[in-house]
Amino acid sequence: MYRQLSIRQMKNVKLPAVIESNPTLYYTYDYGDDWRHELTLEKVIDDYPYPYPMVTEWEGETPFEDVGGMAGNQMIQDILNNLSHPQHEEYVGASQEVQSYQEDRINFLLQEYVTVKRVK
Repeated sequence: MYRQLSIRQMKNVKLPAVIESNPTLYYTYDYGDDWRHELTLEKVIDDYPYPYPMVTEWEGETPFEDVGGMAGNQMIQDILNNLSHPQHEEYVGASQEVQSYQEDRINFLLQEYVTVKRVK
């Protein structure tokens, strides 16, 4: 289903060449829990003023860490949504430690580490 390329294989590949044939890219975070993220290029902004990409929209929130991936996170969400579950209060407390999605921080890191050069 997915064509996998290692970082070494991607070293000299230009992103526009990849995106032309693959407008949706997949990123796996934490190979133990196997979080798979889908990144989709929705449009190219012709007069885009910055030399780096920015997150403008996202879906979902930051999940719990080390809970067994999607299945473990769904289990926790089910517990949080069930006020009568015996572990509800425990997970409410633990959920206070989960960082919310930080768009400003993500965009700062993109600005620091990713450069986009316009290809004509």
